[in-house]
Amino acid sequence: MAAHIVINGREVTNPLAKAAIGTGVVLFSGLIAAAVIFIVLPLAGIVVTLSIGLVGVVLVALGVGIPILLLGGTILGALLTPFTVLKERKKLR
Repeated sequence: MAAHIVINGREVTNPLAKAAIGTGVVLFSGLIAAAVIFIVLPLAGIVVTLSIGLVGVVLVALGVGIPILLLGGTILGALLTPFTVLKERKKLR
């Protein structure tokens, strides 16, 4: 397979230069592929994992927080009702 490498309008004919350029291209493309596989994809995985974890934490917080707020309001109302009744009785006198 003959490779035609043209740089600045001139074809490279030296076999050693062709081999060096071919090796450089293969190494460069390998580095790009390795960077994508070992750097970009794990970072994307971390971002996805963290966002899924955040959604889970928010759902658990909502599941726990809403009943606590409802029960807390009910209990607080039941505890403070006698004081409200006493306050209204003093107004009537």
